[in-house]
Amino acid sequence: MCTPLLRTVLSGDLLCCKLLMDNGADCGVRNRANMTTTWAAAYDGHHDLLRYLILHGNPPLSVPGGGFMSHDVARTPLHVAIMRRHFATAELLLNAGVMMYEEHWCWDSRLVSHLSQQSPSVHRRFTLAMSEPPSLRQIARNYIRRHFGGQLFTAVPLLEIPKALRDCLLLSLE
Repeated sequence: MCTPLLRTVLSGDLLCCKLLMDNGADCGVRNRANMTTTWAAAYDGHHDLLRYLILHGNPPLSVPGGGFMSHDVARTPLHVAIMRRHFATAELLLNAGVMMYEEHWCWDSRLVSHLSQQSPSVHRRFTLAMSEPPSLRQIARNYIRRHFGGQLFTAVPLLEIPKALRDCLLLSLE
């Protein structure tokens, strides 16, 4: 089973994705292989599409089983982005608040060594995220994004909150 939205994400068509989501497509649906739209966008390195999905309430899942299951390894969106060398996509996921303490594959020293050689900037962000527990800011940001969903861009600017917090919620800091 592949929903029209998941098929659109796999093809990388941002405009069609926007159209489907504006008309009520559920970005949280998984196919039979447990693939999410977030995972599909990370797999193919569709950076702009992934950013759109995250900003419209599709969480950057990090829990085991949150992505596609392959060879008894739960490949989360972050894991797949790093394995396929989509480092800008990996950085977006890290900035979006992936809960690193749930990313059990992170402890693979070969992968971390490979990451340090391929993308030092993502490696620095990765190791920093691994060394700190999830912040209240990350948890709150993910909750607010899920709560507002597609209305995030119209609702957040109306809130009387500091500009730094508004930028954080809208991922304007990258």
